[in-house]
Amino acid sequence: MKKFFVLMLSVACLSLSAHFPVFVDVEESKGLISDLPVTPLQLGVGFFEHAQIFDGCIPCFAAVGLLALLQQSAVFSFAPENMLQSNYLLQCGILNVSENNWIFSIAPCNLAHNNYGIQAGIFNFSNVDWGFQAGVFNIGGMIQIGLYNSNGDFQIGLLNHNPKAWLPWMPLVNFCFREK
Repeated sequence: MKKFFVLMLSVACLSLSAHFPVFVDVEESKGLISDLPVTPLQLGVGFFEHAQIFDGCIPCFAAVGLLALLQQSAVFSFAPENMLQSNYLLQCGILNVSENNWIFSIAPCNLAHNNYGIQAGIFNFSNVDWGFQAGVFNIGGMIQIGLYNSNGDFQIGLLNHNPKAWLPWMPLVNFCFREK
């Protein structure tokens, strides 16, 4: 375990040294370092002030959080609670919240405004969806596989509900055609 923390600290220091010298006014920043265009690695411990190395408004390649992360965008994001504006590849945790899920989000609870990829978990929710949802409860997916599915275009599950379908409530399989 000590080797893991030393490795993570080393990677963070390499990331910091690539942008050094950086002088930060910590009173105006959510992270310890700000005003960077992008960072390869974001490390954080929670949502409170100065709990992340870099500002949350800085896009990053990989984000790792001990308790939670609040980040503009990430290619890879691993934390118990992930809050991303854009998830570009993989978001993994206990609670994943994203404005745009582009590829893959896996957690017991996935919430996305726009889902263009895959949500896998116990509870999956999205407002605008062109993606796939697999879980126990799925709400708002284009294609859904689960026990209870709601507002999906094509649904496979024990109970499926779609008010736009010819039969709004159907067991096993339900579908509708999107309006153009």
